[in-house]
Amino acid sequence: MTNSIIRKLTVAFILLLNINNSLAETSDTQKPLKEYDVEIIIFEDAHARYLNSESWNTNTSDEEYLTDGNTLTKNISKQKKPKSKTETNYKNIEPAILGKEYKRINNSSEFNVIQYSAWRQTGLKDTDAFEININQLDNSHKSRSKNTISGTVKVVLARYLHFYGELEYVRLNKPDEKNGDLADNEAEATAEGLSVDENQNIELTPVNSFTLQSHRRMRSKELHYIDHPMVGILIQINPVEPAPSDQAN
Repeated sequence: MTNSIIRKLTVAFILLLNINNSLAETSDTQKPLKEYDVEIIIFEDAHARYLNSESWNTNTSDEEYLTDGNTLTKNISKQKKPKSKTETNYKNIEPAILGKEYKRINNSSEFNVIQYSAWRQTGLKDTDAFEININQLDNSHKSRSKNTISGTVKVVLARYLHFYGELEYVRLNKPDEKNGDLADNEAEATAEGLSVDENQNIELTPVNSFTLQSHRRMRSKELHYIDHPMVGILIQINPVEPAPSDQAN
């Protein structure tokens, strides 16, 4: 009887040691959370060509406007946005991914860049992901537009990367602007005896704000374009390559 008890205790002790060793190995080999560099360009239609072509609903919160060739379509997103944390575990970095795209847009007379930002963050699941106030990101573009963008963006890591944007675009126009084309207004002002400089100094007033709420499933290292009749967003997310010392470990 005594030998049987001793054998059972010995087996239990050996099993306990094996479990502890297995847990220790799992803890030692657990990889650090993967980091990603996120880069975003937000730009507007310089001539606001679609300003009066739609019946804007500023309360709409679930529409993402997409382009298919020259056709504008509405994609109603039925997927619920995951809840957000309040912490902001990210750091601003210098843009290094979309330099060519930024130069092309910035040199175009058709568009005005509003924001060009980049940041590094950990890829987190939806229950741990956090929102970033876009106005707290460093803006590498010295904006020449008086129009503004505000709101939050969020990156979630699941099977794919997911980008969520909840932004508001506020457009300021001249009081007499009817068709969104600033060039036409300058011509009208000149006809009324005002110089171009005088016309540019006319007080701007807000005419409307537009909600841009989007959700895009993404693969890393792929450029994505989110379109709205008034504003476009280019975004790319690249994984941060581990340092050589980390690879060796």
